[in-house]
Amino acid sequence: MGILSNQKDNQEKDAQTAAEPKAVLNEQQEIAANHEYGSAFISACPGSGKTRVVVERTARLIDKGHSPRNILCITFTNKAAAEMKERLRARLGDAVSDLYVSTFHSLSANILRRFGRSIGYVDGMTIMDSSDQEDVMSQTARQLGFDYKRGEIFGLCWIANTARERLLPIERFGEVHDDENKVRVAQEYVERIKKNNQVDFSGLLSETIRLLKKDTEVLQRLQDRFKFIQVDEAQDTNLAQFEMVNLLSVHKNVVMVGDVDQSIYGWRGARYDNINDFVKQNQAKVIEFPWNYRSTPEIVERAEQLIRWNDGRDKVQFKTVNASGAPIEYYEHDSSREEGSWVADKVYEVMMEHGYGPEDCAVLYRVNAHSQHIELGFRNLGMPVNMVGGQSFFDRAEIKDCFAMLKFYVNPRDGMALSRFINKPARSIGNVTLGKIENYAQENNVDMLEALRLAPQYLASVPKKEAVLASLKLIYETFSADYSQYNIGQMLYEFVTKLNYLDFLREKYADDFLERENYINELSKDAAVAGEASRKNTEGYLARQALTSSSDKETQQGRVTLMTMHAAKGLEFPVVIIPSMEDDILPHFRSKAERSVDEERRLCYVAMTRAKERLILSRCRNRQVRSGRNFMNKRTKPSQFLTEMGVLEEKA
Repeated sequence: MGILSNQKDNQEKDAQTAAEPKAVLNEQQEIAANHEYGSAFISACPGSGKTRVVVERTARLIDKGHSPRNILCITFTNKAAAEMKERLRARLGDAVSDLYVSTFHSLSANILRRFGRSIGYVDGMTIMDSSDQEDVMSQTARQLGFDYKRGEIFGLCWIANTARERLLPIERFGEVHDDENKVRVAQEYVERIKKNNQVDFSGLLSETIRLLKKDTEVLQRLQDRFKFIQVDEAQDTNLAQFEMVNLLSVHKNVVMVGDVDQSIYGWRGARYDNINDFVKQNQAKVIEFPWNYRSTPEIVERAEQLIRWNDGRDKVQFKTVNASGAPIEYYEHDSSREEGSWVADKVYEVMMEHGYGPEDCAVLYRVNAHSQHIELGFRNLGMPVNMVGGQSFFDRAEIKDCFAMLKFYVNPRDGMALSRFINKPARSIGNVTLGKIENYAQENNVDMLEALRLAPQYLASVPKKEAVLASLKLIYETFSADYSQYNIGQMLYEFVTKLNYLDFLREKYADDFLERENYINELSKDAAVAGEASRKNTEGYLARQALTSSSDKETQQGRVTLMTMHAAKGLEFPVVIIPSMEDDILPHFRSKAERSVDEERRLCYVAMTRAKERLILSRCRNRQVRSGRNFMNKRTKPSQFLTEMGVLEEKA
């Protein structure tokens, strides 16, 4: 449904179809669920039922006569948004259809797609993922005469993202980095993607704020619609997201839900001070949720003992009503290889002795690099695992090539999309020739498709001229054809077929060509469900895929879950194993150098509180580290967190 849909409110009819009774809540939860007007902050410890309360409060607002259309619920993952909407559907019936539940990025994308013309965007705006961003940043640096390595390109993206998320105008990007050349590249990158009708994830936020501040009519329409706003995981909001809430909340009926102790994304711009600012600026009512309904007292006690070490956390109130369970277990091993085998054996032991299924068990580590021996241990045992954060279906080269074709169809100004597939198979169109096409498009203010059509007029002296022009003609005809009778999947397969892309795969990947072709078939099936192949419809399909983040993860039946601690945020498992609890790993050596051990402690706290019934910790006494081209064994020290939580005794 559109962000400013005019669909009538069927509230009375919907209330009659409600299928689920009101939730049974404790005293503090009841206060939060009944809060109607004014601002409030719900301070919710892990496992305190905050999502249930947000759902119940939303339902009660509607029960009190407020239109679902006037309620905005902001979550941090698409999966969380979908789950919230389903729970509301069970509680309210079809009244939920007018409720707007969204992530910040999805909300921004919808606003820009509908109203972006006022700041220069046109139909067909494409959303770039992080890989696209790095490609364009690399191209920008190269065309400005700089030769940056991959790690430096990531740093350039950080400059552009951080500056915009801090809402700095382009001329002030230098405030986040002191290298003038790198700042210049980041500035040029931001200007370039605007001209190309593209937007990246940080741009979704900053450009939406720019639009709302410039176009007061759009801002007022959104303010008039969203009279009640709820924001989950408030501790993870950055400055741009906080500003967006401030702009939209003219009615000041905002409820933020969060937990400062679970703020673990400071390294990517999250600012938990937003909570304090929100409370002070709005004189918000503070409602405490101190009861954990997820974990056993043994887990809660250790987690509370750990987080108490953080600055300002002397008076932590963190309790549970659950019955006593298994004690926390801790083990030490001689090497990471031994630890990896032990983790798999331990999971098998717990399953056999206590009746858990593989999907009930999760292994949470600080960095992905430590998953190697663990995954190998499960493989040697013959147990399948779900690797969250590994290469996903949508990260495969052939899938990204197909998305590039769809992006170019939707937005013919997207030169990076064209460059991704233009020489697959080889068509003698080198970087110089491609640069001439891009320059012609920019200098004459036409899109790349028109530049392809007019290529014979300005590509007079390129090598293999006839072959190049024939190839450009093929690409032009492919993307200018009428696909109105196709669905998106059928159109995609037309692109793949007409451009001879399968021939390219067959030649380059002979050993696994059939597997790659099958991936394309699966993508075509997925795209077909999205409907007709109009540009607007295809744009929406691409936006949905781009906005599906790594946080939208699933627990697979029959598989043990392996993931980083950061990726585990928002999940829970009956059994959690945390390996590699060593100094310089947890807390990480970089965090120690930057004096941000508090955030590492919060990360460990989050990982511990994912466990419902059993928490198992381990470390290695020796770990291999790189020394030049070789590896050497290094004696390790236990993580300080083991002492702080009371698992190990402090040495005199």
